[in-house]
Amino acid sequence: YLSDGYGDPLLMTIPPLDQYIHSVTFSSFETMPKNYYTILVPNDQYFNQTYLYNGFPFTPTWTTIYYPNGSIAGYGYSTEFKGTVTISHNNVNGQIAVIVYGFMPYGGYGYIAGMKLTPINSDVHLSEISFTKKEYYVGEGDGVIVVALERYEGITMSVSVIIKISSSKVATASK
Repeated sequence: YLSDGYGDPLLMTIPPLDQYIHSVTFSSFETMPKNYYTILVPNDQYFNQTYLYNGFPFTPTWTTIYYPNGSIAGYGYSTEFKGTVTISHNNVNGQIAVIVYGFMPYGGYGYIAGMKLTPINSDVHLSEISFTKKEYYVGEGDGVIVVALERYEGITMSVSVIIKISSSKVATASK
């Protein structure tokens, strides 16, 4: 929320580094008076302070992004824009993430302007799960996960999952 009365709360998940892409084209909402994009670039061998804005090199003033241990994770840059824009890493092997957002009085929007949808940890294969009992208990850190099954002959099975967070809190989800 901006101090001039523009905006609305927005929470967005940033894609993991291995889902960043090389180039993306995105657009602002024409009816939104304030539109911005943020570009995120990892701190890798391809970063050289410049990216391509509609095919032309641009060197902004980057903000350094740190890991909790103090080492540099990458760099970010945010700016206002209008219309349709193509942002690309200036190295053919480089990757970026772009977040687009905008504000109007008491409203706003935001979206990730592109990311890979490649499975993460695709080398991990889970074996088939077979349910033969009514309840299953699985240790998960300090908590407990309980999977309870209701069986109906000839009807799709209903599965409930109970996650015990602590001795005083229990969260449940059903499908």
